[in-house]
Amino acid sequence: MTDPEDPTISRRESLRQALSKLAKTPASPSLTDELFALLPDIEVAAEAGASLEEIRSALLSQGLVASPGAFRGALYRARKRRKKGQLPPAAENPIKPKDIPSVKAARDAWASSVIPDEEPPRLLQRLNKKRDQET
Repeated sequence: MTDPEDPTISRRESLRQALSKLAKTPASPSLTDELFALLPDIEVAAEAGASLEEIRSALLSQGLVASPGAFRGALYRARKRRKKGQLPPAAENPIKPKDIPSVKAARDAWASSVIPDEEPPRLLQRLNKKRDQET
């Protein structure tokens, strides 16, 4: 027989209630899941010339919480998931490249304004190479 005064039964029941409450609450999506859903838009922004840090800071301003390393890792996993054949959900209003001002064009204009024409072209090549490595 079970004793109604037994403390282990009441504790066990309270633990069960806590677990059932957790089971009824939907889990928040992981960072990888969130980035996977945003992957088409992230790719468009990256193709427009935005660096990963610029993309991350734009998402941070909208409430996403991710350190630079966590963001890169989750983005890697989201891209890997896409390569395995899974498709991200279709965005309601996908962004188009024409909607994003070209970051590369702005950087190129800045580089040409900073580097005088008489500078050797190698310097411009090094700057372009460094810029391409950042993206």
